[in-house]
Amino acid sequence: MVGRAVKLVLAGTGYVGGVMAGTMWWSARNAPDVLDEERQEVWSQIADRYDADIHSSEQTTGILALRKKLVSVGEHVYVHVCVCVSG
Repeated sequence: MVGRAVKLVLAGTGYVGGVMAGTMWWSARNAPDVLDEERQEVWSQIADRYDADIHSSEQTTGILALRKKLVSVGEHVYVHVCVCVSG
């Protein structure tokens, strides 16, 4: 019975992964090229709002508190690289 459940989970995971990979490949294949000037123009329009949105989302998800803990721990520990990524 456990073997069947494991097979179903693996099959479902493989199916979902395949659909996601196909979707990402198709969208990347058909994506229009973006010029650096266009990218910079859009970024300059949304930069102020983006910073405020990121700050509020990091505050509500607890990232700011975790970052403070990392910094307080980092005072006593040698750290080469500390990267916080959210997506």
